[in-house]
Amino acid sequence: MHTYFAAPVPVGTLRTDSEGAFTSEDFRLWCTDHGVKIQFTTRDSPQDNGRAERYGRTLVEMARCLLADSNLPRRFWKNAVETFCYIKNRSYHKSIGTTPYSIWFNGAKPDLSNLKIFGSLGHKKRAKNELLKLNSRVNSVIFLVYHPDDPRLYYIYDRVRERFTFAKDVTLDENRFLSPSGTTHL
Repeated sequence: MHTYFAAPVPVGTLRTDSEGAFTSEDFRLWCTDHGVKIQFTTRDSPQDNGRAERYGRTLVEMARCLLADSNLPRRFWKNAVETFCYIKNRSYHKSIGTTPYSIWFNGAKPDLSNLKIFGSLGHKKRAKNELLKLNSRVNSVIFLVYHPDDPRLYYIYDRVRERFTFAKDVTLDENRFLSPSGTTHL
């Protein structure tokens, strides 16, 4: 299992229904080797795992809202979920009296100065080897996700190169998004 933290955070227990990949012998052996206890709930009974089911529904609903607000297509759903989790883990939770980030990092307050609006448009400076005399000096980009360990890095979609990348030399205009037709609008 993978966690996005500077320091490793152990997974003690995994609760899942009795379906799919989590029931394979290979997965059970991996969990045993890594000290992860597996708890199986009854198949087709989400009420047995109500808190996790509710949180899963919240994730999907927030991803849907982020995608709708930014006019990005559904293929960016994973980025919307990651962005929501990043923000949620840096938000105050009444049940624990602080932020999850503060608990994971020994009371440190999360840096919120890097927060940007999901799906906002911007530009990234082109590398020197890409510059020709009359070429544009920047590529059009879409902001997607925060880097888990470095708040100065953003995960962006480069619309010119048509690829995903992490970059820190990005300027975002949080008032510009794709129009519903996929073109830029203000």
